[in-house]
Amino acid sequence: IGPESIIDYLALVGDSADGYPGLPGWGRKSASTLLARYLHVEAIPTNVADWDVNVRGAAKLSRVLETHRQEAALFRELATLRTDVPVMDSLDELRWEGPKTNFFNTCARLNAPGYYKRVQALMDGRIEH
Repeated sequence: IGPESIIDYLALVGDSADGYPGLPGWGRKSASTLLARYLHVEAIPTNVADWDVNVRGAAKLSRVLETHRQEAALFRELATLRTDVPVMDSLDELRWEGPKTNFFNTCARLNAPGYYKRVQALMDGRIEH
């Protein structure tokens, strides 16, 4: 498939690195075959009789796609890289200025004394950051 179909491919087969499962029964071959022909999930005909490519288990895949089109749209959205989100005005905003006020309480609640000690050492200047 071409680059224009990557997010559709991920929507159909899933992406374990980003934590979404894809559609049941959809695998690499079926997704690749259909996207090579139709490019995008929304362009894949709902009726399997309208598919003009051969895909193993086409009837079942068609039913799954029909039933799960909303999830496919959501997974496609999750696979889309956002470039319209404000990031920061300058690199200085990334400078660490110590823990937030609830950090130590959170460490205690999570029973994570190692984090508490490490941050305390950073604040005391015993560890370079």
